[in-house]
Amino acid sequence: MREWIATRLFIAVVLVGGLVAVVSGQPPRAPTETNGLTAGEAASLWSRDVDTGSITDAANASTATESTALVQLAEATDITFRRPPETAARWTRRDFEDLPKTGPSRSVYPPHAERVNGTYIRDAHATVFAITPSTVVYRSPNQQTRYVAPNGTVRGFIDYRVTLPKSDTTGTETTRYSIASSRVRSVRLITDDGTAVAAAADDPSPEFAYLLEGETASLRLVAEITAEIRIERSREERDWFTLPNGTIVNTTSTATTVEMTSETVTVSDKVAVEAYTPRVALERARTPDGDHLVAAFHAEPWQGLQFGPDGNRRVRGVWRYYTARDPRWDTLVASSDRERTASISPARPVSVYAYPSRLGPRSDSAGQRPTLLDVWGSERSTPATRLPETVAVDVVETAYTASYGVLVETNASDADSVSATGVVRGVDVPIEQNGGVTQLRDSEVRASVVEQSDAAATIRVSLRDAQTGEAIVLGEPNAPFPEPPGGVRTGYIEIDGERVQTNATGVATITINEPGVYTARYVPGSWLGHEPAYAGSRTTVRWHPLFTIAGWLDLLVRTIQVALPFAVAVYAGRRLGRMVGVGGFRP
Repeated sequence: MREWIATRLFIAVVLVGGLVAVVSGQPPRAPTETNGLTAGEAASLWSRDVDTGSITDAANASTATESTALVQLAEATDITFRRPPETAARWTRRDFEDLPKTGPSRSVYPPHAERVNGTYIRDAHATVFAITPSTVVYRSPNQQTRYVAPNGTVRGFIDYRVTLPKSDTTGTETTRYSIASSRVRSVRLITDDGTAVAAAADDPSPEFAYLLEGETASLRLVAEITAEIRIERSREERDWFTLPNGTIVNTTSTATTVEMTSETVTVSDKVAVEAYTPRVALERARTPDGDHLVAAFHAEPWQGLQFGPDGNRRVRGVWRYYTARDPRWDTLVASSDRERTASISPARPVSVYAYPSRLGPRSDSAGQRPTLLDVWGSERSTPATRLPETVAVDVVETAYTASYGVLVETNASDADSVSATGVVRGVDVPIEQNGGVTQLRDSEVRASVVEQSDAAATIRVSLRDAQTGEAIVLGEPNAPFPEPPGGVRTGYIEIDGERVQTNATGVATITINEPGVYTARYVPGSWLGHEPAYAGSRTTVRWHPLFTIAGWLDLLVRTIQVALPFAVAVYAGRRLGRMVGVGGFRP
């Protein structure tokens, strides 16, 4: 058990990346309460917290339970997730109950609240606390999108205070003010076109169960706050009369009039959102070898594919997740006629954030199918500079490919049991499958040397249907049409690092300058939109200048040039030896 915990900690450390140092004055420590979560779950929420622990200490905590080990790891770095976690919503739901309840003499609000002041109603606001489930996706330095579930919950906080003029006496008239009533009313949640998607009773802490049936760019919390003020005016009226005995009697009476006046202010808070309603287009194919291919695409961020009846074999895209509090709710301000005070907020909403990870797209079934073959999507700049400085996660450091499309190789049983997952927890991702299964056909590449010299050779490459022998014509990858007239298709033949397309007869040529063995590899374009569709193939061709007559003659000349000096030296040596032997000294 100890070894298992230590191994899990080591893996987690590798996944989340390095530790960010936090200086004093930066975000406060994470709360100690758990709000119904385990200690480990609660500790994993705070990616904006002050990391004071040591990764080494956490990894060496072999005697700790899994939960306490996770707490130690969270104190040292930020924890990331492969899928959108539900812990953020669970925490937020419970912590929302800790928002303070106030009376008409005091208003409590977060510093970012848009407050409205009237004659009597002051510091009035309606502020969105959280939208769940939702995910904020960091796509690039200039693009950050909050995706919300089409059916979810919006929690809001509404407060105000009523201020009254002081009693005033002018001459014999005194005016007094008092609050007859005050309340929050007409609480609504509306979209950017003014459509009300939810309403709540006169509740200062509304929880909306909303349903979005169309596209919207924002959700706005709107409320009306009304106060009825009682104005009492008292006037002293003095009189006198004379008794029969001549005594003058002075009398004083009070005449009171009551006037009611009311004031209504409208408060609101708008959050930019995008309803998350993905639909993944899916195509299936079968290779000549019997392998099954699955291609899936959606033009917005999505998580990946799940295979098998229980969905335990997964392929995921570039996105990874962390959770963090909304720092705008770190403090609350309480205001009254006498003072304004700020204090640590007892309620902190937590959100889910998605970012492109350095781990990249991958299959969670290491060494087993499904196998991720290809990923495509738009190229984007890293959003690393957009993430908060106190968040330490493995965000990509350079440009990356947003994994809008994936190509997966899998088994026949898994290909028939596939589902898609999104970046917002709990949102179903329907799959739209177009047509049946495309059967890929075998292709055949042939390569031969057609011209050669002692310096270069021309290789002729032909590409044909292995079954029918028909030529396969390839067009430019950037052709204006996906399938131009005449059966031209995308794809290329690669040889010696150079890509070529075949002509109308299925032939291409390439010139090489170095001797060696060359592989001609046919890389077909996507099978989508091609009929018939082909599987790739390859062949090899050899070339060396010695294979030509000129090459042999060149070799002979070079051999003679090298050997001639040695032959002359040997001949001269033998002649000299004979001369010495004939006239030499004999004992």
